[in-house]
Amino acid sequence: MKHRRTSHFRNEDAEATALGDLTMNPLMIFFFLFVIVTALLVTRAKQQEESSTLPDLGRILIEIEWPAGATDIDLWMLEPSSKKPTGFSNRGGRTCDLLRDDLGERNDRMPGNHESILCRTAPPGEYTLAAYYYTNYADEEYAPITVSASISVWNDARRRFVRAYATKLELQRPRTYRTIASFTMRENGTLDKDSIHTIERNIFAEGTP
Repeated sequence: MKHRRTSHFRNEDAEATALGDLTMNPLMIFFFLFVIVTALLVTRAKQQEESSTLPDLGRILIEIEWPAGATDIDLWMLEPSSKKPTGFSNRGGRTCDLLRDDLGERNDRMPGNHESILCRTAPPGEYTLAAYYYTNYADEEYAPITVSASISVWNDARRRFVRAYATKLELQRPRTYRTIASFTMRENGTLDKDSIHTIERNIFAEGTP
């Protein structure tokens, strides 16, 4: 009669394996927790760094664009409690500045034309915007020009400018202007969308620019 052979080495191996599993499982759990926590900390630190270094670019951004060519269109803005509008001959107002005077193809070879005004703060009151058709350096017939305009307000929660209004208007000939829009800023720095209107207003008290 044959007896089944047993080995105490197998028992020892099984016990060692079980002991190893008990030892490694907590270590693996700890390792994965460490990786997750580290990733979260790095992400949060990066977000805090970005939010702390991102500058407050301003409160109101006005932009106009018109087709490529040698046409010179000027953007103007009249701030609250101001008698002189901000534009190419008065680039720095009380709180708003003309960022760039685009002369069409005369001062750059970019495919489009663009001007913008940035307001550092947003005092409450009514603002009025106007587009002025200065000239077309290449076309003596002076074809009408379509201008696209937009009003954007800085959003603290989103940390970016959010468009509040956009429109298009047509300027028929040089030395003429049209009101883009008038709008009111509230005491809390927000734009009252119900206040936006396009009633023509002469913001050039001393005559056209």
